[in-house]
Amino acid sequence: MNGLFDPSGPKVYSIPAGANFLAELTRTLAEETGLKDHPEALADALIYVPNRRSERALGFALHQAAGGTACLLPNIRALGDLETDEPPPSAEAALADLPPVISPAARIGELTQLVMRYFEHTGRHMSAVASLAAARELARLLDQAALSGEIDWGALDQMVPNAQLARHWQQSLEFLDIITRQWPAYLQNTMQMDPYARRLEAARAMAAHWQTAPPDAPVIIAGSTGATPASRLLMQAAMAMPNGLIVLPGLDTDLDARTLEHVSETPSHPQFTLARTLKALGLKPDQVAPWPGLTESDLRVARQRLIHQALAPAQSTADWTANLARISPDADSAAFVRNAVDGLTVLDAADDTQEALLTAMLMRETLEKDGQTAALVTPDAGLARHVSAMLKRWQIDVSPSAGWPLSQTNPGSLVLLVAEWMLDPSHPVALMAVLQHSDSKFQKETVECLDKDFLRGPRAWQSWDALVAHIHKPIEQASHRRKISAQDKAAVIDLIDQLSGILESAPVDPDQALSGGDWYRQLTDLASALANAPQPWAGEGGSALSTLFRDLTDLTAPLGAQVPALWNELLEGEMRLKTVSTGAIHPRLVIWGPLEARLQTADRIILAGLNEEVWPAQPAAD
Repeated sequence: MNGLFDPSGPKVYSIPAGANFLAELTRTLAEETGLKDHPEALADALIYVPNRRSERALGFALHQAAGGTACLLPNIRALGDLETDEPPPSAEAALADLPPVISPAARIGELTQLVMRYFEHTGRHMSAVASLAAARELARLLDQAALSGEIDWGALDQMVPNAQLARHWQQSLEFLDIITRQWPAYLQNTMQMDPYARRLEAARAMAAHWQTAPPDAPVIIAGSTGATPASRLLMQAAMAMPNGLIVLPGLDTDLDARTLEHVSETPSHPQFTLARTLKALGLKPDQVAPWPGLTESDLRVARQRLIHQALAPAQSTADWTANLARISPDADSAAFVRNAVDGLTVLDAADDTQEALLTAMLMRETLEKDGQTAALVTPDAGLARHVSAMLKRWQIDVSPSAGWPLSQTNPGSLVLLVAEWMLDPSHPVALMAVLQHSDSKFQKETVECLDKDFLRGPRAWQSWDALVAHIHKPIEQASHRRKISAQDKAAVIDLIDQLSGILESAPVDPDQALSGGDWYRQLTDLASALANAPQPWAGEGGSALSTLFRDLTDLTAPLGAQVPALWNELLEGEMRLKTVSTGAIHPRLVIWGPLEARLQTADRIILAGLNEEVWPAQPAAD
């Protein structure tokens, strides 16, 4: 390990865009450490990656770099980068005497209570759901402030002199008092910390520990752009260590000082975060070394240069023709551009459906070529799921890396149907939706008989007891669409009696206000009784559903007693926000978000979903 970890050598490297980041990273690490012959070579190393999905991808890449043989993996940790919604990890907190982190559900619940108190104090009515939505926005604002690392809440009321304040601005200042004064006081009283604030303090503790006791094993920060204060702090500490390395993704090392300054003033520029990180590290782009052993084709180099020039800040484009000639070999701009776009195809789709269909067909076409791989890269989660669904037409199962909303999984959909049915158990549509669900434990033939012979037609009942009486009528007194046998009649009666017993064990009054915890407890009991065990709690979806109900109990505690319809509305909204990874990993096709694509590549890259209001994302209404 003398070359890569030479104390006198570079500490910061870059793997260019277009290269397979993880493959190149692990290939060089395997060569430097002799991983194929010594499977324990990296066992003591510490490697930071942007998020948890990157953790899994890096582990697999190391396995491949070791020749497919078993090896002892290093300690791989997620930084909790800005682009991911995952809560930041805090393994480093063991080095500091830090209070525990407040759970996400408890955090939203307590903020909701503070919001409700604020509106009660001002004499304005705010519904429980609206208060919850406002609390979520406050939590997001707290996270953004912690991620920026440059927010001084104490200066908020000094931004504009009081004499010039509009009424709505004054009200905003009063409302933000919740997070500038009341929330810090609550955390201090309960001895807890916000997740990103705790992450920053944990990073400071780790940096101080490295300074006093540098580890003998390698410490590598790979794939992060340094988007958070904590990641930049760890990068600074890693640079000072003998075995510390930083590997940046896709840095434009040709940026001159003037363009770099313009990029640093343009937050929407793709190199903005990297430019800010270089400033924090005290480096210029040309001081960042290329990753060892990486060979780039003329096509890839030309395309990188052309794209960087195309994305140059507006202040740097006045002399774009001269810049294009400068980066062109032999000053032949036309030949340079033709070479750079060779193999690049642009398809214009009429609408979202056609865009998804074209993408799915391109991915399917890739499978016709032996060994070829394809990746769809899109920031549009809806498009990713649409393409995944279209591929199933050809029995191709490719799940988006970001997963599916919990509401679209079998466990989630069953629970939502049961929740709707609980509001009116005798409603024929709601009842049949539950009984016909794929996870329902009841016989399909009996359910079909109940539907065709007893529930179809005008609804002659308005309560569960009346429905039971309707089904228990003798055959000769009942009106049926077809002749029903005594055996079928007995099976339907047995089914309806089972449902009556289940409802008696979890009595529901849709007009009675009750706490969220009580409502969700009844809902879980009913869902368990209606489903084939171990559904709906098995698999990734079941695990996520179980966690969601635990969090909802904490989250709804401050809202007090509410009617069940409100709790159902909240449940459906929370399920849409929670994603679950489903389906097996396809060996040759993948659907990635921008963060995963930054670290990997494929033979065919399909970039889609870059439409107005999707990318760049529109700012929130607040």
